[in-house]
Amino acid sequence: TSTSTSTSSTIATRNSHWNVGKFDFECDPDTKYLIKTLGHQNGLGQVVRAIAAEAFFISIQTDRVLLWANVDQRPSNFFSCDRKDWQCLFMPMTPCVLTEEDMKNATAVEQADMVEFQREGKFPSHLEDKRVLILNSRPNHTVEPKGVREAFIRHIRALFDKNRNGDEDGQVDGQVEGGNAAISMSQPWNLDPDTLEQVYNFIMNPNGVEWQQWFIWAPGLMYMLRPNFRHRTELDQIIKQAIPDDYDPNKSIGLAIRAGDKCQREQKCYGFDTYMRMVEEMGVQRKNQTSRVYDTVVLTSDSREMVEARFNYTFTSKENSHDDHDRNGSDSDSDSSVATSTSTTNTSSPQPTHPDFPFRFLVNEQDPLQGHGKPQDYKDQADAIMISSVAAMRMQMLAQTTILNTCSNFHRLAETFYLAGCGMAKNPYFEWLQENNNPAFHMRCKA
Repeated sequence: TSTSTSTSSTIATRNSHWNVGKFDFECDPDTKYLIKTLGHQNGLGQVVRAIAAEAFFISIQTDRVLLWANVDQRPSNFFSCDRKDWQCLFMPMTPCVLTEEDMKNATAVEQADMVEFQREGKFPSHLEDKRVLILNSRPNHTVEPKGVREAFIRHIRALFDKNRNGDEDGQVDGQVEGGNAAISMSQPWNLDPDTLEQVYNFIMNPNGVEWQQWFIWAPGLMYMLRPNFRHRTELDQIIKQAIPDDYDPNKSIGLAIRAGDKCQREQKCYGFDTYMRMVEEMGVQRKNQTSRVYDTVVLTSDSREMVEARFNYTFTSKENSHDDHDRNGSDSDSDSSVATSTSTTNTSSPQPTHPDFPFRFLVNEQDPLQGHGKPQDYKDQADAIMISSVAAMRMQMLAQTTILNTCSNFHRLAETFYLAGCGMAKNPYFEWLQENNNPAFHMRCKA
C-alpha cells in the first residue's frame, strides 16, 4: 500500500499536520503506522542501536510503516537545519506525515504489551487493528526479536513472487531484455529459486558464526542511516579528500578513539602514545598473519587532542611522509599520498617524538572535533557533527584491520557494519581493545 500521495490537494500543511516541512505529504489513510521517538539526549550510536533498531524490527514483523517523531514536538538536538529533525541529514523512513488528528487518536504501546511482543512475536490482539501505534516502552536491543528472521523471509518471498506484478507466467509491464534472457521486474537481480532457497537457509541458520547470527541487524541500521541527497554529496567529498591515490585498504589499520567526555563517565582512557604502541603491535601481528606490511592508520575521534597529537608524533611533511611510506614497501610515490595528514603542518615541533613510526595517518580534516557526545550541546554545529560522525563510520570501513572499543555504542554500530560485509577490504578483520593480545591495552568500561 502506498504511504504517500503526490497530488497538490494532499500536500501537508502546518495547520493540519504533525510537525511538517514544505515538501511533506499526507500519509495514506488505509496504512498502519508505528511511531517511535528517537530522543536527543544520547549519542548517535546509542540512539540507533538501543532505540531505533528494535522499532525497525517491530515494523517489519507487524507490517507497519515506521515513522520517527520528535520529542514532545520539540526540535531535535541532533540537527541544526530549519526542520530540526532526522531529515536534516538522513532520508525519511517514508516521505509522509500524519495529521494531528491521527496523532491525537494514536494508541500507546505500553511496557506490558512489549513484554508480550517479545515473548510471542506479535502485539496483543487489542492493538492489532489500531491504525497508529506509538512505541513508548523501554527498548530491548540485546535480544533478537522473536520471529524477525521469519518476517524477513516473508518479505523476500513477497518481493520475488512471480505473480506480484504480473500474470501467472510472471510477465510484467516494463519487462527489460538483459542479454539472452528477459529480466522480470518482479524478480530483482534475476535470482533463481535454488539461490533464493540458499538465502532463506542462511537467514534461518541457528548455528551460524557470529557475523551470520547478527547479520540480521544490519539492513535496518543501513536503511535508517541513508544520507539525504544533499549531504551524501558532502560525505562523498569528505571521503574523496581523505583517501590518497595510492591508498591500499589491505595495508591499513583503523583506529577509532572515543575520548572527550567518555573518559569522565564511561571508560578509562589512554594517551595518544598508548594508542600508537597498540597500532604498532597490531601491525606486527597482522603482518605475521597476512604477510603484508601495514603502513596507514585511519584515525577518527571526537577529541581534538587525539587527532592533533599526530603532528608531534611523527613526520607530517609530504617529503618525510613519503620516506616513511616508501620504507614500508610502497610502490607508489604519488604527491597526493599524504594529503589527509599533511594539509596542516605543526611548525612548532620540527622534530617529531617518534620519527621512525612506520605509519602515515588518514583523517577527516573537516571534522569539528567537538570533544563530547552530548547532542544538547551541539547547537549550531549539530549538522556538521552528525555529518562527521557518519563520515567517521565510513572511514573506519576503509581499513582492512580495525581496532574497536566495547565501551562505545558507536563502535558497536561499526561492528554491525563489519559483520554485514560493508568494509572496503575483501576480508576485513576487527578486534576489540578488550581482547587485545596485550593485557595492557584492555580498556575498562565504567559501570
